[in-house]
Amino acid sequence: MNIDDMPVGQHTAMPVPEFLPEDKPSDDLSSNLPLAERLTSKITKVRLEAFTELFKMFSEASDADGVFGNYASDFAKYLGDSHPGAQEKAMDCLLLLLSKGREVDVAAVASSVIEKGYTSAKTGVRNKATACLLALGQLENSSTIIYDSVMGLAQSKNLSLIHICRCRR
Repeated sequence: MNIDDMPVGQHTAMPVPEFLPEDKPSDDLSSNLPLAERLTSKITKVRLEAFTELFKMFSEASDADGVFGNYASDFAKYLGDSHPGAQEKAMDCLLLLLSKGREVDVAAVASSVIEKGYTSAKTGVRNKATACLLALGQLENSSTIIYDSVMGLAQSKNLSLIHICRCRR
């Protein structure tokens, strides 16, 4: 019997062909790239997995491994990520790095934390930004650098940033 000859509502549903491509794991996309390139990738999922890998690497590394120095200089760039989830993971890595007693460029990192972290719409990112600034403030001779960063950003044209800098003084 042909489907056109059946009364409406009397035929069974036709199977729908599968046209959607299969989801490829991001390992296929980034498995051949070094971690430094994956941390700055344009693909958000790759960056998120790279920050997770960096956090794991930092937590398992000892002082003699030399892993910390390879990535500590780029944290200002990592914290300026446009994706809130990636920002939060970068802040987790920064907190772990600072808890292990590693040095970072305080002025650049503090500016990135204030500029990108406090203006984020995600509450978790703002809370992590506060924790990062407190951890940065515990470094030797960093309080004046952080204060100068806050005052420099208070001269910005971003109204929400000006409000944040003036309220946090």
